[in-house]
Amino acid sequence: VGNSNQAVTAFGRQNDTLVIFKGRETFYTQYTRNSDITASDLINQNVVDYTASSVYFPIVQLHSAIGCDCPDTVELCRNRLVWACTDGGVYTLMTENQFSERNIYCVSDMIKRRLKKESSLEYARSLDWNGHYLLFVGSHVYVMNYESYGYVYASSYNKTDDAQVMIPWWYWELPQTGMPKAAFLSGNSPICFFGGIYDYNSDINVLKLDENAVKDSIAGETDIPSMFLTKIFDFGMPHYFKNVPLINMAFGNNSGEPISVSFVTEQGEEQGETVTLSESNKDEYSPE
Repeated sequence: VGNSNQAVTAFGRQNDTLVIFKGRETFYTQYTRNSDITASDLINQNVVDYTASSVYFPIVQLHSAIGCDCPDTVELCRNRLVWACTDGGVYTLMTENQFSERNIYCVSDMIKRRLKKESSLEYARSLDWNGHYLLFVGSHVYVMNYESYGYVYASSYNKTDDAQVMIPWWYWELPQTGMPKAAFLSGNSPICFFGGIYDYNSDINVLKLDENAVKDSIAGETDIPSMFLTKIFDFGMPHYFKNVPLINMAFGNNSGEPISVSFVTEQGEEQGETVTLSESNKDEYSPE
């Protein structure tokens, strides 16, 4: 893909396209059906396997100078990919149109000078939290409100400067030093790990970002609740509503801590029975 001297650094999905990032290039590909195959091709055995020959994934270049060399900073914010680069820029993919000169847009002019001075920017991590894009760089956090008017309608401005002043950024300094090893959401609060998360002989510092303060979540707490959602069961054509009479699923847990599995609807409501697994239990199956 693209310049062979640059490795692929990150991937992202936007709409029905797979976006492929390299250090200084951006490409995309999507499922495409070949309509040129005819019945004569099959009869004459010009095409042996119709399924394999009728579908392909063309690679299209979106930008020849902007890529992503901070692979842990890619997030999907309001159905648009956002990521950071070591040039001090935070970018968003406005459109997957290869013929547009404004398909990738910089949204970080207000902080670019400060961000460019960060010595460990290539190891930065990001988090999508409550309408905000959080960029963790060492003990510094850069926060963008992606629900703002300037971000949502960035491409509609004639001058980029007009849009930049309408995209608010905040700058936080955390009490811990060093680069966070991990960052994730627990409930509705961001949590970041510092220290020996991969070294069990070292102390681990865990910070929880509440609405009003940064707290040491280890003090007085033994468990850190966390969750993830999967939409693997869209049964194809996700834009159609479906009546699914039965789903059979198997769950297992070897982490040592109890894990609860439940079914959550698009309205955020839990339906059916919640299954709790522990390491000592065998695999359990969801009730029919």
